[in-house]
Amino acid sequence: MSPMYFVGEDGRTQAMTSVRCTDESAELQRLLELNPNLLPGDQIDPEDPRRWLLVKREMPVPDPGTAGARWSIDFLFVDQSAMPTFVECKRFRDTRSLLSG
Repeated sequence: MSPMYFVGEDGRTQAMTSVRCTDESAELQRLLELNPNLLPGDQIDPEDPRRWLLVKREMPVPDPGTAGARWSIDFLFVDQSAMPTFVECKRFRDTRSLLSG
């Protein structure tokens, strides 16, 4: 993996320190819970970037047949227009994250 850099106020670059994860899913979810601004709200509307409010983590999703909570979604956010946004975190190598055509 290529190193990533950030640019300091003086214009000089510095390599970022690698961090080894022990539980990628839990760590990503915790990071996103504390920093919802990581969601790319500016890609939706550059003139008025979305700002997110976390409503619920591990939101239950009912089974249509039984109405029981069979699944859960990692996050339910709303933006400043009260538009719901569902977020599911998956590791890159998780086969469940692949799109089927």
